[in-house]
Amino acid sequence: MILPAGRSPANIVSYGPTSDNDTPHWYPFENNTTPGVFIFGDVSLVSSSGQSVIVNATSVRILDGGDGDSDQLANGTIVFVGGPEINNQSSSSSDSGAVLWLLLLLPVSIVIFKR
Repeated sequence: MILPAGRSPANIVSYGPTSDNDTPHWYPFENNTTPGVFIFGDVSLVSSSGQSVIVNATSVRILDGGDGDSDQLANGTIVFVGGPEINNQSSSSSDSGAVLWLLLLLPVSIVIFKR
């Protein structure tokens, strides 16, 4: 997940059943665990032409069939329903649209290819 520099999610939440509760519910992912959230913070991305932009990078790790996979089946497809919890951080109107577009991209379905 890429957010504007200085903007890290307060948490990542998911909706669905979990290994210890079959009833779909909202639950947060733990930091630095698997499944879980890894917030790298502000990083510089450099293009092949040498131009750079600073963004905040966050990674979400979900195991097929585990918590975060809404169908709870190890079937080669991860269905994630959820998104970032973003606290009211100061923003300009120009970058708030970027965050809105990011939130519209969720939920996502990730297909794992097996060899």
